[in-house]
Amino acid sequence: MPMAKDWWLLKMMHDSVSVYTFLITKDSVYNYGKQSFPYPRKTGANNIYWENMGQIQLSPDGKKFAATCNNGHNELFLADFDRCTGQLSNMVKRNIPILPTNFPSLANEPNDKFSTGLCFSPNSRFIYTVNYTNIQQYDTWDPDSSSAWYHVANMDTAYDYFMGYGMANLAWDQKLYIGNIHGLGNAMSVIDSPDNKGAACNWCQKCLRFTQDSVGATNPPCQPNYNLGKDTSINCWPVAVENTNKSSESLFVYPNPTTGRLIIQGCKHEATKELFSHSGQLLLRTKENELDLSRFAKGIYILRCEGQVRKVVVE
Repeated sequence: MPMAKDWWLLKMMHDSVSVYTFLITKDSVYNYGKQSFPYPRKTGANNIYWENMGQIQLSPDGKKFAATCNNGHNELFLADFDRCTGQLSNMVKRNIPILPTNFPSLANEPNDKFSTGLCFSPNSRFIYTVNYTNIQQYDTWDPDSSSAWYHVANMDTAYDYFMGYGMANLAWDQKLYIGNIHGLGNAMSVIDSPDNKGAACNWCQKCLRFTQDSVGATNPPCQPNYNLGKDTSINCWPVAVENTNKSSESLFVYPNPTTGRLIIQGCKHEATKELFSHSGQLLLRTKENELDLSRFAKGIYILRCEGQVRKVVVE
């Protein structure tokens, strides 16, 4: 049986630029609190929040975070992501270029300011931003904003039949599929080569077609990257040590979770016991077999003794 993996879950708040962070393990869910972008969240008229849609994604290589929301201001939030600690850093905001809707004059909506989704390319270089009527490509490697943005497509059908672009997701075939917000259509548009810059990304209008009986195609399902394993380029001790997630035949700690008192069994009495924070900071070194952890904050810790490690949860 393959070893269980831990997963990070990030959720942007509705009414601020803060991000809730959770760690999901095979047996528990841990709240790592919230972290905030250094930008005020813009609102609509009369201070009304409009974030009724939007999308958050981590890049396929697990190193970048991106979020957008339908607040009428075309804002893209970006950050580096630390897979060891779950922390966001180098937080920036980019303004998505505002493009015309190309709606007829009777629609009275000349500009497209409503971002509904986004998706990373398989190589993690490009971000595709999805607005109600426009799709654009952002090159994260290009420092020049005038050349970093490329307009991929406007409406994929006539105004009377257009369902509005929704969220976007990357599939196992390495193609990017664009969802629909409403309507009864039976097709989605596709970006066939999302790793390529500009027109070479190959926009394919309404290319994913379902059977005639399948109407109401909305958003493609999220496809988690189950193959993303340990990052060997970084040292996540003690978080990424393989033995941390394996049960040990000799080392045993209880009660676990604990509110303070922790008893250690399975290593020599005179052996040194070390307690680490989840980010790897050494907090305690002792030879005692019974510890009082009541002074430590609630969260996940790592106990090491004679080369063996165990997760300890303080509640």
